[in-house]
Amino acid sequence: MFPGGKQRDSVPGTCVDAATGALAGVEAQRVYALHYEDFAGDPRRSLRNLFDFLGVDEASGSLDALAALVRPD
Repeated sequence: MFPGGKQRDSVPGTCVDAATGALAGVEAQRVYALHYEDFAGDPRRSLRNLFDFLGVDEASGSLDALAALVRPD
């Protein structure tokens, strides 16, 4: 069920469309878009960018440990 009581068929992009609509009123600097392809291709860089956006300091070795958990298969 989507905002306004709408229900949509399960098709690619539906979740993205719903999230985009839900975030339309949020200030752009408060939204971080993380794309699967970028995350799967370079998890360490994607996590570093996410940490930077959140203002989180990398704990010793945590970024590498987290990136090592990513298995894009």
